[in-house]
Amino acid sequence: MQAPTICIALHDVAPATWPQCERLLAAIDEVAPMAVTLLVVPRWHGDRVDANSARGRSWHARLESRRARGDELALHGWRHLDDAPLPSWSWRPTTWRHALGERIKRRFYTAGEGEFAALDTAHAAQRLANGLAWFNAYGWRPNGFVAPAWMLGEHAWQAVSAAPFAWTTSWRHFWLMPERRSVVAPCITASARSYWRRTSSQAWMRAYACATTRHPIVRLGLHPADATYPSLIRAWQRLIGHLLEQRIPKTKSELALHLRAQMHETA
Repeated sequence: MQAPTICIALHDVAPATWPQCERLLAAIDEVAPMAVTLLVVPRWHGDRVDANSARGRSWHARLESRRARGDELALHGWRHLDDAPLPSWSWRPTTWRHALGERIKRRFYTAGEGEFAALDTAHAAQRLANGLAWFNAYGWRPNGFVAPAWMLGEHAWQAVSAAPFAWTTSWRHFWLMPERRSVVAPCITASARSYWRRTSSQAWMRAYACATTRHPIVRLGLHPADATYPSLIRAWQRLIGHLLEQRIPKTKSELALHLRAQMHETA
């Protein structure tokens, strides 16, 4: 029987966040060298990196060095900013509740970074095409896509289904694409935005790891901001060490291949 799996993804990978990303990757290596999935944002918060510029060539070399050691690159949005219009207010109770819920979710919970939460199909498809073209300019082809903050509206879902991706993920599930066939694969993550979030995150990480013991797949989602706080780095290292005692690491594309093989065997 296949051993349970752990998938580690590093979110928000971009030139501006790379120093923090390197600290987290080094922290993982201190526990055990393993291949991880790097979720790359081509135009992080509007930052433009031309593939033919000196900065672009340096960026290419850094990611190539990670690919050479087994890491994979996946597309993680285009700008990582939610710039779609918010729903308008109305005094009708159902509309008002919807507008309030959307504003809380898209502006407070995700800090305005759920880029694909409210895009229509055409705009979502264009951003995916932009991202794929950016990867192609560097000579890369991403197998997977992860929406920023895992927020993927139904119209954006249609665009992702039509794009050439083998997998995507939500917070709770791993999806094989384009058929949108899913398996439960909960993700453990932390929030570094305030002291109380960091403190509660560490307790949550431990509790959630215990609660997911029965799941064959557990994912870890690290973010560059985690690297700012040594306590969070240590918490991640403890958790990774604990999970590796009973789980084998895979990149997300390796997991997708394994799941497809399993489904073929049981078909």
